Amino acid sequence: MNYQDEEIKRMHFSGTINKHRPLNEVLQFLEKTTDIHFEISGKNITVSKIKKG
Repeated sequence: MNYQDEEIKRMHFSGTINKHRPLNEVLQFLEKTTDIHFEISGKNITVSKIKKG
């Protein structure tokens, strides 16, 4: 996993998600509820913060 910003590494999330959901669905849910964006390329995930403004 690659983080575009060190601040992202310190973020914590909590909630309940069915463990049988595909990873892309879980990441989409997180994108809708946070200001974080996930990009999947093969087995690599890049995590970046969405810039507002």
